[in-house]
Amino acid sequence: MKFIQSIFLSFCLLQLIGSCNLDKEIQIDIPEFENGYVIESYLSPGQKLGVLVTKSYGFFEVFDSNQLSQDQLIDIFVQDADGYVEINDQRHPLINEIQIVPGTTTVYNYVVHDKLNLKEKDRIKLFLSFPSGDQVWSETSIPEKRLIDSLRLEKNQDMKMREVSFIHTDSSKTEYFRRQLLRIRDNRIKIIQDFMVDNSTLRSGKLAFGSGYEFKMGDTLISRVSHIREEYFDFYQSVTGSINANSNPFGQPGSIAGNIRGSDRVIGIFTGINQSEIFTKIAE
Repeated sequence: MKFIQSIFLSFCLLQLIGSCNLDKEIQIDIPEFENGYVIESYLSPGQKLGVLVTKSYGFFEVFDSNQLSQDQLIDIFVQDADGYVEINDQRHPLINEIQIVPGTTTVYNYVVHDKLNLKEKDRIKLFLSFPSGDQVWSETSIPEKRLIDSLRLEKNQDMKMREVSFIHTDSSKTEYFRRQLLRIRDNRIKIIQDFMVDNSTLRSGKLAFGSGYEFKMGDTLISRVSHIREEYFDFYQSVTGSINANSNPFGQPGSIAGNIRGSDRVIGIFTGINQSEIFTKIAE
């Protein structure tokens, strides 16, 4: 009897839904987006210290980043910020100048001209102010380097190869890493892996990374593991989550977990990283 009642109620519910006019337009008032600023800086030993400062745009301000003109690109970059960095309490002014980090796709529009040599455990602070009156600051340090202990190539019956690399971590605390594996073939670089992980599930402290059978004779591999700080791990995860949420019309708006303090109109990341990488040429 209860089963019959359940079917009857379900049928009534379907009839009720079907009788509704679902074609009626619904107007939703979306509050106007207040443009702000985005800050990104990734500090590493042996690299020039720089900061990327750009304007933030609303979700519906759509443009194709692959077809930006020079004027549009200049408009995205913030030109009139003022600031400095402190390294172990020594102040260095930031100069508005566009530079590309060699060997990467990283672009900075504020750099330090002073000759610097960033080291592990350096205490680094950022201070920025904008003509709008917004002021922000942040603080980070360079984590210890975690060397890739060993790397091996494994071959399958089709003569294709996979890469496995190992590092040792400090199992007494949670450490965070970014794993990147790149392949160079016919003078073209392809990203095979790029993800973040922590060592919280490890007991021995030994962390292993493995790929699929993506390689063949003549390929060059770049195996890279970067020791990163928790702030970067959280930032990366929140950015990825926000992108996924924005692509889902029923998803909740995502928030960015950065470490820029001060104005609510400024978001971003100011963090230290320490890379270990091995280049491997596959030859007979």
